[in-house]
Amino acid sequence: MLRLPPHIYALVFPFALILTAHAMRNTFFSLFLRDWLGASDALVGTVLGVQGVIGSAAALWAPALAQRLGYRQVIIVGLCLTALTTALLVASAPLEAALLLIFSSGAAFQIALVLYRVFAINSVQREDYFILSTLMAVASNVGPMVSPSIGGVVLAQGGYPGLMGLSALIWMIAAGSFVWLSDRSRVPGSRPVPQTPAE
Repeated sequence: MLRLPPHIYALVFPFALILTAHAMRNTFFSLFLRDWLGASDALVGTVLGVQGVIGSAAALWAPALAQRLGYRQVIIVGLCLTALTTALLVASAPLEAALLLIFSSGAAFQIALVLYRVFAINSVQREDYFILSTLMAVASNVGPMVSPSIGGVVLAQGGYPGLMGLSALIWMIAAGSFVWLSDRSRVPGSRPVPQTPAE
């Protein structure tokens, strides 16, 4: 595994950070809606459901957006918007403003996540599909495994501003590391027509 091409690791590391930040925020998100924003239990359920619908719609729209603007650009902007909207949540006074940020964050995150997976698979040779998929599967479990406990400590010490701030910071680090590592490792980038193992 140590002899793998550097761009394999360059693709997996930001992916792990993306899911780590997402798990850290989402573990306590229902509590945040209720305790910080004062949402009722019924509203919390509705917000989470609507966020899922909006995220799914955004994911379906993501390929068309990437074809027009470029995969890397949309991924970076999506991660930065996710971080920004998350950080602003603790400063949003009216509930309506918070809901707008929540739905925007969910859409931006899903777009970035979907396109990152496509970008990653299009950035390796066919023989590297399996190891990349394996490492990304491991990353998708490791981040969510450790981040809730870390988030709990941060929440206890710094409250929701600290939790949201740390999640936003990790997303920004993911965006920055994606740019830096992919450039240094010469990740080829996405092709006009996504290549899949089935081709």
